[in-house]
Amino acid sequence: APGSAPVRQAPAGAAGMVYLQVGAFSQPANAQSLVARINSQLGAAGAPPAQVEQSNNLYRVRIGPYPDRQSAMDAVQLVSDRIGILPSIAAQ
Repeated sequence: APGSAPVRQAPAGAAGMVYLQVGAFSQPANAQSLVARINSQLGAAGAPPAQVEQSNNLYRVRIGPYPDRQSAMDAVQLVSDRIGILPSIAAQ
């Protein structure tokens, strides 16, 4: 789809990266739709961009990376308030 976010393969050995996971889908189009919604609603708030990460046949929607777990924890309420989804912390 034109203008859609790239789908990333799960990087090997990307230790220490912390993300907020907001969804996981079997269909890439559903994941891309959520990414577009998140980025339009959170971009002005200075949040890191949402992206799709593919692992096997699952498309995870994650926001980040954040520099550390505390930074990600601090962003949970903002994400929840803006998009109505309570994210989980996902470390890589």
